[in-house]
Amino acid sequence: MSNEVTETELEQLRRERARLWEQLHEQRAAEREVEELKRTIARMESSLSWRITRPLRDVKTQWHKLKRRLNPPD
Repeated sequence: MSNEVTETELEQLRRERARLWEQLHEQRAAEREVEELKRTIARMESSLSWRITRPLRDVKTQWHKLKRRLNPPD
Protein backbone atom coordinates (compact mmCIF):
# COMPACT_ATOMS: atom_id res chain seq x y z
CA MET A 1 0.00 0.00 0.00
CA SER A 2 2.75 2.43 0.92
CA ASN A 3 4.49 1.74 -2.38
CA GLU A 4 1.27 2.49 -4.32
CA VAL A 5 0.92 5.86 -2.62
CA THR A 6 4.50 6.68 -3.46
CA GLU A 7 3.97 5.78 -7.13
CA THR A 8 0.77 7.87 -7.20
CA GLU A 9 2.53 10.81 -5.61
CA LEU A 10 5.43 10.41 -8.02
CA GLU A 11 3.06 10.47 -10.99
CA GLN A 12 1.35 13.58 -9.63
CA LEU A 13 4.73 15.28 -9.24
CA ARG A 14 5.68 14.35 -12.80
CA ARG A 15 2.45 15.83 -14.12
CA GLU A 16 3.00 18.99 -12.07
CA ARG A 17 6.56 19.28 -13.38
CA ALA A 18 5.34 18.90 -16.97
CA ARG A 19 2.64 21.52 -16.38
CA LEU A 20 5.18 23.95 -14.90
CA TRP A 21 7.62 23.42 -17.80
CA GLU A 22 4.84 24.13 -20.27
CA GLN A 23 3.86 27.24 -18.34
CA LEU A 24 7.48 28.40 -18.30
CA HIS A 25 7.84 27.95 -22.07
CA GLU A 26 4.59 29.84 -22.68
CA GLN A 27 5.78 32.68 -20.46
CA ARG A 28 9.12 32.86 -22.24
CA ALA A 29 7.38 32.91 -25.62
CA ALA A 30 5.12 35.74 -24.43
CA GLU A 31 8.15 37.69 -23.17
CA ARG A 32 9.88 37.27 -26.55
CA GLU A 33 6.75 38.51 -28.30
CA VAL A 34 6.58 41.57 -26.03
CA GLU A 35 10.22 42.38 -26.78
CA GLU A 36 9.62 42.03 -30.53
CA LEU A 37 6.58 44.32 -30.32
CA LYS A 38 8.62 46.89 -28.38
CA ARG A 39 11.27 46.81 -31.11
CA THR A 40 8.58 47.21 -33.78
CA ILE A 41 7.10 50.22 -31.97
CA ALA A 42 10.55 51.77 -31.54
CA ARG A 43 11.25 51.39 -35.27
CA MET A 44 7.88 52.91 -36.14
CA GLU A 45 8.27 55.84 -33.76
CA SER A 46 11.73 56.62 -35.08
CA SER A 47 10.60 56.61 -38.71
CA LEU A 48 10.54 59.82 -40.70
CA SER A 49 6.81 59.61 -41.37
CA TRP A 50 6.04 59.19 -37.68
CA ARG A 51 8.15 62.20 -36.78
CA ILE A 52 6.65 64.33 -39.58
CA THR A 53 3.07 63.56 -38.59
CA ARG A 54 3.66 64.23 -34.88
CA PRO A 55 2.15 67.74 -35.02
CA LEU A 56 -1.01 66.34 -36.60
CA ARG A 57 -1.38 63.73 -33.86
CA ASP A 58 -0.84 66.40 -31.22
CA VAL A 59 -3.53 68.62 -32.74
CA LYS A 60 -5.94 65.69 -32.90
CA THR A 61 -5.30 64.86 -29.23
CA GLN A 62 -5.88 68.47 -28.18
CA TRP A 63 -9.05 68.63 -30.29
CA HIS A 64 -10.49 65.55 -28.56
CA LYS A 65 -9.61 66.94 -25.14
CA LEU A 66 -11.35 70.21 -25.99
CA LYS A 67 -14.44 68.38 -27.24
CA ARG A 68 -14.64 66.40 -23.98
CA ARG A 69 -14.42 69.58 -21.94
CA LEU A 70 -17.09 71.36 -23.99
CA ASN A 71 -19.42 68.34 -24.12
CA PRO A 72 -19.05 66.48 -20.82
CA PRO A 73 -20.83 63.12 -20.54
CA ASP A 74 -24.25 63.21 -18.96
